[in-house]
Amino acid sequence: MKSILPKLSRWLGFTVLIAFAPLFVTLLGLRAYSRPFGLKSIAGHGELLLIATAIGAAGIGELVPFKTKRWVAPKILLIAVTLVLVVVSSMYFALISLGAGGTDPSVVSFDSLLILMFTILLSGGCVGLSEV
Repeated sequence: MKSILPKLSRWLGFTVLIAFAPLFVTLLGLRAYSRPFGLKSIAGHGELLLIATAIGAAGIGELVPFKTKRWVAPKILLIAVTLVLVVVSSMYFALISLGAGGTDPSVVSFDSLLILMFTILLSGGCVGLSEV
């Protein structure tokens, strides 16, 4: 069995960190224009949901198709739960987009951060199990 650390490191650097690049630029822009910045101003429109969707889909893509017949049930369960979060995050973003400013940025930023954290954990699990 190969070590999963190099694969997880590549996933973390080239999938997760690069996915956050637009938010970092947003943060720099808010600072440059002397506007207040925080989670609500950076992610209050559901941006984290788009990032969660991309990261979750990338994790599923690493695991499917299975390279081995080992741990099939946990792999299927992990794919299913990650897929649910990918679908929920993309649908939630669609609902927020339809709201035309009627959503509460505090609620959206908190919910999307929670979904993103779980998606990163599950997607990392997908990448890790892809080597088993």
